[in-house]
Amino acid sequence: MMPSTITSRHASFDIGSGMTKMVVAEVQNCKETSSVSKPKIKILHEHAVEIHLARDLERTGTAVLSEEVLTQAESVLSNMAEICQSRFMVPKENMIGFGTQVFRSAENGEQFLALISQKLGVRISVISQNQESAIGFATANALLPETVNKEDVICWDSGGASFQLSTASGKTLEGRLGSAIVCGMISKIKGIPVTESPNPVSENEVHQLDENIMNYMLENFAELENFWSKKWKCPNRRVVGISGKTCIFATCMHALNSKLNPDLQLRGKLTPNPHMSFEEVEKIRAILIGRKDEEFRELGFMQVQMIIPKLALLRAVMKFFNINTVEYVPSTGGCIGFLSLKLKTQIQ
Repeated sequence: MMPSTITSRHASFDIGSGMTKMVVAEVQNCKETSSVSKPKIKILHEHAVEIHLARDLERTGTAVLSEEVLTQAESVLSNMAEICQSRFMVPKENMIGFGTQVFRSAENGEQFLALISQKLGVRISVISQNQESAIGFATANALLPETVNKEDVICWDSGGASFQLSTASGKTLEGRLGSAIVCGMISKIKGIPVTESPNPVSENEVHQLDENIMNYMLENFAELENFWSKKWKCPNRRVVGISGKTCIFATCMHALNSKLNPDLQLRGKLTPNPHMSFEEVEKIRAILIGRKDEEFRELGFMQVQMIIPKLALLRAVMKFFNINTVEYVPSTGGCIGFLSLKLKTQIQ
């Protein structure tokens, strides 16, 4: 006789520095062993909306998120919660969410999430750096094939205001450096507002940007460089990059699979978990330097003003920590990882 199951619907929200994401999922638990068995999670719906929270902080030059961007965030979250309830019948008590680095940095970040939680009746809170790393690894764990030995995996989650490296053992590293922050760097180099596109970016400007990012890495991670560099050299090690369709990994994969890449035929067709080498990142970035917004749009790029900064950040982290290859696993932020951890009651 097959064991009976308990089925429920849940929603998870990841309110990031540049994108606000949502996942609706159906969860199955075995009645007889629900306290110890791993629940089966089936994704029913995924959705993401651009809200440039980190860029808003860069634009205002203060530690306070503007009323304008918070109004936009509230509208998007209200709409997402409505979709969960009316279309997928998710009860409010099964809706959870978290805010990342930008809410840790903004003076009014935690206050806003508390207010929106009260208005929507949804549990949304600011998470710590360690929790964000744990969520990233849990997301990779949920999306990678079960045959993959998770002890071999290092998860690299890169967002608008920060990046995290995490392992199965709980070893984590966070850099308060994301694509929006690097965009702010190139804006300062060019002497333009952060709301203005930096394209075309010259080779000299890219060189200055590389120096700025590397200085940050040296100031913050010099004593950790050897530890993480050794990690990459383990024979079965897999460095897995996770995030959505506008992240640094997706941007690089789009470039590598565009007609600009002279080695396109050698890459073949896209696979579910595509790889990118440091050599490929270097080569494709050099090809993209000096191009205008219109050229990027014609090639199907998203967030065209951020292409060069994103590739600069990707290259810098790979170079600093001697990462030879990254495997990209697309995800709707950390939604699925957050949900899986909540179901296991590992995050309170």
